[in-house]
Amino acid sequence: MTRRRAARARVGRVAAAVAAGLSAPASDAAWVAAFAAAAGDPRIAREPDFPRAVDALRAAVAADPLGPPPGWFEPARDPVERFFAWCGANPRPAVDAARAWAAELLLRAVDGTPPVTAAEFAELATGVRENAGRLRARADADGLVPVPVGDGSGAVLDEVLARFDRGPRWPGAGEAAEVARRLRARHGGSLG
Repeated sequence: MTRRRAARARVGRVAAAVAAGLSAPASDAAWVAAFAAAAGDPRIAREPDFPRAVDALRAAVAADPLGPPPGWFEPARDPVERFFAWCGANPRPAVDAARAWAAELLLRAVDGTPPVTAAEFAELATGVRENAGRLRARADADGLVPVPVGDGSGAVLDEVLARFDRGPRWPGAGEAAEVARRLRARHGGSLG
C-alpha cells in the first residue's frame, strides 16, 4: 500500500469512527494519534486549520488528562463505549471542544464540503439570522427551506440556525455555511 493510500485509509477510518461514535478510538492518546495520522491526507490540506485543531486537542488532553477507566468502571462494556462513558462521568469541555473541532475539519475534508473561515462563518450566520423570517416564510410544513443541497430536498432552517449558534468549530458548521452560501447564490447575493 502506498503512503498516500495508507493515509487515505486512516482518514476514512477516523472519519467513520467520528461519524459512528461507537467505533472511535478508545483513549485520548488514540484520538490524538488518529487525527495526527489523518493530517497526511491531501484532502486535509484544504483545511489549513487542521494542524492547529490537532495541536489544540493535544494541548487540551495534556492540560486535562483522563486515564483509561479503572477496572471497576463498567467492566462488561465494549472498550470504546467504556471510554465514552468514562468521559461522560468526567466532563472536560476543553477536550470535547478540541475533539469536535478536529472532527468537523476532518469530516468536511472527507465529505468534500468547502472550508469556511471563522470570519466567513460569522458573516453567513449574521445573514441567515437577519433573513430568518423571510426564509421561514419560504419553508414548507416540515421547515425545509428550498435550497439545492444534497438530494435537493432542502435544509431545515432551525437546524441550520442551531449549527450557526454552536460556532465554526462544531460538527455541522461546514454544512451550515454551505447552505448559507447556496441561499446567497440563489437569491443574488442576499440570503432571503
